[in-house]
Amino acid sequence: MVQDKTTSAIILMAVTFFLAIAFLNSISTQVLEHTQKAVASGETTNLSVFCYTPAGQVNESNLNCNITVKNAPSGWKIENDDCNAIGNVVVTNATGSVLTLNTDYRLYATQGLIQMLNTTATNSTNLGENVIISYDYCGDGYVTSSWGRSLLNTTTGFYALGILLAIVGLVYILYNKRL
Repeated sequence: MVQDKTTSAIILMAVTFFLAIAFLNSISTQVLEHTQKAVASGETTNLSVFCYTPAGQVNESNLNCNITVKNAPSGWKIENDDCNAIGNVVVTNATGSVLTLNTDYRLYATQGLIQMLNTTATNSTNLGENVIISYDYCGDGYVTSSWGRSLLNTTTGFYALGILLAIVGLVYILYNKRL
């Protein structure tokens, strides 16, 4: 009878351990989604043919030469200092050559706007059809307070610690029953 209880406890401990590990992955993924800024990589856009002059140069005064990123700050993100701008912006042409900030383009990060400038790198021949943009931004579930993100980041560690303590407790109980 004692052997059956011990076997049942070991099976229960193994099932609990594997379920806890499965939940640990889910919890850590959810925490990261709410504590780290989201990354948009490889967002492509075509500059309108109306952006260029007949000679293929960028017409800087033309609004068709402005690119608004898909995840531009809006709503509550505009009012929050931590989320009111896109960051780590990289603009490349169709061949992967990186364009230079304030030389080839201007960035208005709080508006999520990129204004192309007239340079040899941005003319219609060198830029190619697609402009490729990568940047980070606040996702909809982003925790805006730094103390909130810090507290949420500890959740995964405390959960893992709880799993460890539960397993140690079960092993202790099983060990004492055998004596």
